[in-house]
Amino acid sequence: RLALLPGFFLSLTLVLQTVGLKYTTVTNSGFITVLYVVFVPFLEGVFFSRKTNRVHVSAILMSLFGTALMCGLSSSIQVNLGDILTLLCAITAAVQIVLIERASSKFRSPFLFNFYQSVWVGVFPFFGAALLSEKTLLPQVLHLDLTAWGGMLFLIVGSTMIAFLVQMRAQRILSSSTASMLFLLESPFAAVFGFLLLSERLNYTQWLGALLIMTAAVVSVRFAPKTR
Repeated sequence: RLALLPGFFLSLTLVLQTVGLKYTTVTNSGFITVLYVVFVPFLEGVFFSRKTNRVHVSAILMSLFGTALMCGLSSSIQVNLGDILTLLCAITAAVQIVLIERASSKFRSPFLFNFYQSVWVGVFPFFGAALLSEKTLLPQVLHLDLTAWGGMLFLIVGSTMIAFLVQMRAQRILSSSTASMLFLLESPFAAVFGFLLLSERLNYTQWLGALLIMTAAVVSVRFAPKTR
């Protein structure tokens, strides 16, 4: 029961981001998605009557500027359906983060909570896919190649089960705002793994953006209030 709402909003986050990428660029998606860092402190005020930390606000602005540098954001952005869907994705992601903090004092086992959350994350999109698919869903799944199965297993075990288990444990100590700031580290980590695995290169501006994001995350953690 505790995992139902976080699982629902997490499934919405993943679906909205995936569908949004069909209609917008990766650059736009990458920048818009991290706007959940802006939404989380305001949601904390609604759920916990918590005042926004000025240092945290400064860290937010620094991290958003760093993200813009990393994405090479230009002034010629045109809003489309994908951008709107990705903005909704950022909102649902912020809600999920705050709901985790709200539930963290009520569950004893982060592993069990994460297991049920992951079940809900799979249930909602599965039935949605079954209803919206033009063909029978099961034959499509059975005919996937090994690359697709490998990608699905990694997303299920690595990006969902393990990653969100760590989030459960962390948010028993850290505030939602601090947790959302730490999620921004995915940008510089993506740059590192892109360099190691895909031979991608960043320019000096992008490296500066990565440094700003990491600095903002460290500052946010250093001055963040604890939930317990």
